Amino acid sequence: MPLIIPPGSQPFASASLDFLERPKSMGRRYKVAIIGSDIAALLTAYFLATEYDTSEIVILGGGVPKTVSSRLNAPMTGLYGTTPKLASMAKRSLEIWDQLPARLEADLGITRQGHLMLARHCSEMHACRRRGSLVDFLGGCTKTCDPSQIRALLPGLAIDFENPIAPVGGIYDPDSRLIAPGLAWRALAGHLNKLGVALFMNSQPQNLVLGDFGVSGFEINDMVVECESVVATDVSFAVAAAAGLGLSIQTVESPARLFVSTPLEPFFGLSMSTLDGQMSYWQAPDGELAIETAGAPGEAALYLLSMVPALASVKTRPVAHHLWSQAADGLPFIGDVAGSGYFISGGWGPSALTIAPVVASLLADRIAGKAFSHEFDQFSPDRFMSNAVRGAHGLATGAASETDGALE
Repeated sequence: MPLIIPPGSQPFASASLDFLERPKSMGRRYKVAIIGSDIAALLTAYFLATEYDTSEIVILGGGVPKTVSSRLNAPMTGLYGTTPKLASMAKRSLEIWDQLPARLEADLGITRQGHLMLARHCSEMHACRRRGSLVDFLGGCTKTCDPSQIRALLPGLAIDFENPIAPVGGIYDPDSRLIAPGLAWRALAGHLNKLGVALFMNSQPQNLVLGDFGVSGFEINDMVVECESVVATDVSFAVAAAAGLGLSIQTVESPARLFVSTPLEPFFGLSMSTLDGQMSYWQAPDGELAIETAGAPGEAALYLLSMVPALASVKTRPVAHHLWSQAADGLPFIGDVAGSGYFISGGWGPSALTIAPVVASLLADRIAGKAFSHEFDQFSPDRFMSNAVRGAHGLATGAASETDGALE
């Protein structure tokens, strides 16, 4: 199913979110509270409700993500964003993504089209081949391209390969997966509403409430809501609340900005990105070009112009801005904090959307009482706990960590 379709074709269907605007009162007790408004938060509730028949779930988010706007209800985000350490999780996650449209009886805009990953320097070509091997492991079928082959893949763009910053080569996957994040969010939110999950956007707790055996609820608008388990996929809340339980999680944030142009031709026919993940380009069915950059907006535009000088007159407008958060040690975190009944997940960086189904499934399993396999020990949030705090919780202590001084 190609992404690029002629102008005038029907857009992807979009589920209504009217139910979010209807007045409703928050209960005083829930079995599970999920703090976050990302895809992983919604999927966690979905797996708890469908796999474990968990009722009385509430989701509290800082707001509907900007990627849920009707403008972004087209396949615009690649599902091959991952790292070698997360490759096995990503492969399982892609299998779940493929199953979800049928399970939700909804169009998530999951489609396949060509994707070209560009090397900006000769030194990047070796890394391109390594990246190709990772994509192949995830189900792709990549091949290395030189400038002449890139020109053949993009015949309508008149790429100026004499420009010093033009690509020197890359890898091409003719069958790359893309997804419409707006459609996926809408479909999940609507399905959860039908399952009886309470969704409160623009509502975040002020504090967690501690009981005799760990976290027993949260405080919001000066009201205490009791819960058996609290889950946070909102990284800011997860890190701040974990600090109150003795974890000092240092995160590094990278900004990402999304811009779109006015409708234009020619149609790209495939999506593109740079090897370092700093820039990505898609063209939506209505002809608008989407540019996502983790660097300066001007740099992304300049690089695109180096390939397609004819785009010099195209104007863009900002659509969304967000931060990718990663732990300072480069690894994500997922699990419960010292057996307190407070579960957190974050630090997935650009892999967040790709990996979301497996992250949510793992959280649901853990909340239901299943233990993680040892392969996930490296992602435990308890690795950020100082020896003094570990001892207070009756956990084994190891070598002194860099956070010990700050916590003792």
